[in-house]
Amino acid sequence: MSNNRLQRAQFFAERGRVEEAIREYEALLCETPDNAIVHGLLAMRLADLRQFEPAVYHAREAMRRAPDLGFSHFAMASVLYKSRQLASASESMEEAIRLEPENPSYFHVLASIRYAQRQRTGALQAIETCLRLAPENVAALNLRSSLLRMRGDHVQADLVTNHALAVDPESSLAHVNLGLSFVAKGRYERSFYEFDEALRLDPHSTAAHAGIAEAQSARAITILYVFLAMVGVFLAWVSTHGPASGCTEVAVSFTLVFVVLLLKRHVWPLLSRSR
Repeated sequence: MSNNRLQRAQFFAERGRVEEAIREYEALLCETPDNAIVHGLLAMRLADLRQFEPAVYHAREAMRRAPDLGFSHFAMASVLYKSRQLASASESMEEAIRLEPENPSYFHVLASIRYAQRQRTGALQAIETCLRLAPENVAALNLRSSLLRMRGDHVQADLVTNHALAVDPESSLAHVNLGLSFVAKGRYERSFYEFDEALRLDPHSTAAHAGIAEAQSARAITILYVFLAMVGVFLAWVSTHGPASGCTEVAVSFTLVFVVLLLKRHVWPLLSRSR
């Protein structure tokens, strides 16, 4: 097997140049058709392009040629996970872990599968095992932060996010997690800054776009509550003075002015902010 070709294929795969990586893996299989690892690598890249039929074929070839190799089952689990066959993906991933119980990547994928199955406790257990084996795995740190935040443990989630940023300051997902932390604290402008930073690092980040939408919604709701509270105070004030005093007209005028200012200062920027 050509080591240069394998390195070139991995280079392309790591940079998201999936089609070029696939061509290199296919060329490698022409040289070494019985190589289970190359079959598995090719299967995972085909799944990235949602070419699930050939992906499953190559994953099966990997398992046929090396049934006792954890990576063969890992490749199959990855393909099944991407095609949303979660129960089968979980079984393949558990077999990979049984064969190679000290591989942190296997626990990371298992955590992702458990999360997709809505088994958040199981996902958290798997990701914590991953981090025990690889404490500075940034992808695992980001997933653990998200799981902790969903559980309501914001303090611990922030600590994990800060650790992820210390390991890799250019982790887009870590900036998204930090932005979500600021949303929870009501610091919306700072959250927008973090989401913008995430998009700078990864312009295609769906998580950053979702974070922006969440921040917009949360800020709009906060503003609405403040507005309703002020209107309630005015209505109470008007009711104590009576309509003859002219306070009703003052309250209506104030409310109209406040609505215009609200629209101009807060609502319009939310509507016009595009990503």
